[in-house]
Amino acid sequence: AGKVGVIRIKNFSGTTAETVKSAMMELKEKGASKWVLDLRGNPGGLLPGGVDTASLFLEEDKPVVFVVNKNGVVDAQKTLTKGIDLDAPLVVLVDGNTASAA
Repeated sequence: AGKVGVIRIKNFSGTTAETVKSAMMELKEKGASKWVLDLRGNPGGLLPGGVDTASLFLEEDKPVVFVVNKNGVVDAQKTLTKGIDLDAPLVVLVDGNTASAA
């Protein structure tokens, strides 16, 4: 059935995606084939860090987030590369304190 790899992300920075990728590789070696990303209490951080982390689980050129400013201008952030695990089940945990880039 496979083990579940749980990765807690406390905030998003420029290195978050690389940190998550390394954790995934370590957990895969231990038998993880399903993922839980725990973003509870994550206040956000740098939007590119969130986009890059989401990209680990998505196909290339897929929309991740849309930012709309007060003038209604939309900025769409898309994945730039193909993710490293597209088929595994994924659960993302959030709560009332999960915000911004999270």
